[in-house]
Amino acid sequence: LSFESFIYACEIMLPVTFLISIFYVYSLFNFVYGGEDYLYHGGNEDYDPIIEYIDKSNDSPTFLTSDDQVNRIVEFYAPWCAHCQHFKPKFIALARKIKEKSKDKEVQIYVVSCVAHGPICNKQGVRGYPTLKFFPAGSDEGTDIATYNADRLIEEMLHSHVDKVKIDNNVTKDSLRGNIGELDGAISKFTSSSTQQVRQRVHAVHRTRKDIYDDAAKSLDYAFRNSIFMTNGGLTKKQSQVLLDWLQLLEKTLPRRMKTSLSQIRIILDNFEDAIQSESKFLRLLSQAKGKVSHDWTASCSTGYTCGLWELFHVMTLGVAEWNNKNDNARVTSLHQTELIPPMTAAECLRNYIEHFFACNECRTNFLKMYDDCLFGRCDRLRNHEWKQLPLWLWEVHNDVNVRLLKESAIREGRMLPSSIEEQRVKWPSKLNCQDCWKDGGRWNEDKVYDILKTEYW
Repeated sequence: LSFESFIYACEIMLPVTFLISIFYVYSLFNFVYGGEDYLYHGGNEDYDPIIEYIDKSNDSPTFLTSDDQVNRIVEFYAPWCAHCQHFKPKFIALARKIKEKSKDKEVQIYVVSCVAHGPICNKQGVRGYPTLKFFPAGSDEGTDIATYNADRLIEEMLHSHVDKVKIDNNVTKDSLRGNIGELDGAISKFTSSSTQQVRQRVHAVHRTRKDIYDDAAKSLDYAFRNSIFMTNGGLTKKQSQVLLDWLQLLEKTLPRRMKTSLSQIRIILDNFEDAIQSESKFLRLLSQAKGKVSHDWTASCSTGYTCGLWELFHVMTLGVAEWNNKNDNARVTSLHQTELIPPMTAAECLRNYIEHFFACNECRTNFLKMYDDCLFGRCDRLRNHEWKQLPLWLWEVHNDVNVRLLKESAIREGRMLPSSIEEQRVKWPSKLNCQDCWKDGGRWNEDKVYDILKTEYW
C-alpha cells in the first residue's frame, strides 16, 4: 500500500472524527517509538560492530574510563528522538566503514541510551541527541564530533598519535556533503527497509479528547523525569527562570481535566527553590502529586513522546486563547482584573523551553530558527489582541513540520520531492474533512480552522 493510497483511503472512507488524527501523519516519516529503552538492542536487526551498553546496575562502564586502552567512539542518544532514529542506519554504516578502515588500529564502537542510563549521560555532559564522542586509548575525556561530519573527523582522530585532537566542528554542512555522500550506498538498504517497517506498523486509530489529554500528560511527565536535569547538579539561573515561566504558563492554560499534570505543576511551584537543586529532589517532589499518569501513550499517539509533546503545545495555545477570551470579557462586567496572557509572552515561554529542555538537537535547531526568523508572521500576528492567532500560528508551524518531514523522507529514500498535492495531503485539516477551512488558491479560513482546533483540543 503506497503512502498516497493510504491517505486517499483515509480521506474517502473514514469519518471526520477519525480524519482529525491525520494531523499526526508525520508518524509515517519517523520511526515509531513505543517506549523501548534501546535502539540498537533486540529484534532481528544486525548491529555489528556496534555494542549497546545495557547494564543498568553500573553507571561507570569501563569504556568511558581511562582504563580502556583502545580508541572508542560512543553515541549517546534517546530512543524517542526522531533524528537519532534517522541517524541509526547512517551510524551502523559508518561503524562498519570505520572498522574496515582501521584494521591496523583497534577501535570499539558503543552506544548509550540516555533514557536507560541517565546518570551516565549526565556525567558526560550530554545536552542534546544524538551526541557523538571520541575517546582516545587510555583517556576518559571525550571529544565531541559533529554528526554530519562524523566520518571525516573520526578518520582524522584514528590516524592521530596525540592523546587529544583539536577538532573544528564549525565546518559548513554544504562543504561536507561529499564526505557524507560516500556513505549513501551503504545506508540506502538500511533506510528503505526501516521506512517500510514503519509504514507497516502505522495504524490510524480514532482518538478522543481524553486520549489527547492523556498523551499530553504522559509527555509532560516524561519530560519532567528525563529532560529537566541533563547534567549533574542543579539548574542554572537561566534554566530555572525558563522552567518557572513554563510551569506558571501551563498552570494557567491546561484544562482542569488534566488533574495529575496540574498537581505535579503545583507541587513543583510550591517548592521551586528546593526542586531546582537536584534531580533527586525534583523527582521526590513529583512523586507527591495526586493521581497517576498513564503507563504508556495511547494507540493514537504512535510516536510516543514527541506526539504527546505536540499535543501539549496545542492544548496550551488553545488554553491561552480561552484564558484571554474569558478574562477579557470579565473585565467589562467586573471590577476584578485578572491578568491576561500576551500571546507573544506565551510563545516566548514555549521557545525558551524548547531551547533549554528539548534535547533533540536538529528538532531544536529547526524550531529556534523558524521562531527567531519570525516565520508564519509571528512577529506581527502575535502582538495584537486577536487571541486565536497563537494557536493558529502553532498549527501552521506543525503543518510545516509535516511537509518538511515528507521531503526529508523522500530525500532519504532517493525519491522525487513531493508534489504540491502530496504536500497538501499531509496538512491538517484536509479539504474532505473540513471543506469550509479551505479557500481558493490553497488559502485557509482561519475562523473555521480555529473552530476545529478548539473542538479537537479544548
